[in-house]
Amino acid sequence: MKKRKIRYDRILLPILILCVIIFGISSCHKTEETKIQSKPIHTTTDFLKNALKPVGQTLYIYGGGWNEAQTGSGTEALTLGLSKEWKSFYDTQDNTYNYENYMYEIHKGLDCSGYVGWTIYNTLETKSNHGNGYVLKAEEMTKTFANMKLGSYKDSIQNRSEEHTSFPTRRSSDLWQMLMFILCLPYVKMAVY
Repeated sequence: MKKRKIRYDRILLPILILCVIIFGISSCHKTEETKIQSKPIHTTTDFLKNALKPVGQTLYIYGGGWNEAQTGSGTEALTLGLSKEWKSFYDTQDNTYNYENYMYEIHKGLDCSGYVGWTIYNTLETKSNHGNGYVLKAEEMTKTFANMKLGSYKDSIQNRSEEHTSFPTRRSSDLWQMLMFILCLPYVKMAVY
């Protein structure tokens, strides 16, 4: 089996996008309310370190990271650290890997939302199986994360100059879906080539 090389040039864009996302999250954490809480403030570095952990150990699996009903976080997305099954499956594949042959085999890898949810969980949480996790449909992420006090959400862009908002402000679900696509596409390829 041909040994895969990690193509760092293919992961630069998602890393930059993740920086923007976590910058918004960490900016939100600097409020007075957060200073009173005992929960630690996480940095962009923490987020990026977690985001890179699956590189070279996890493949894209449509539905990966979701629960069986496809309604939220699955077991792996609620667990701190990498799944041994991800690495085991990764090691059995070569450069002919085609994710379409493994759709909904949810324990073998991560899809885009599963990857984002797993990364956020491994950055913000301190123990496994705590809460509901962060795996959501892309169009639900911004509003849900804002409701969790991880940023702000605004339906329209009217009067935007009067109000400063931080991640995850969105103009429409299309914008967030585009971000998810940009974030996920290099992730799919980085583990394969």
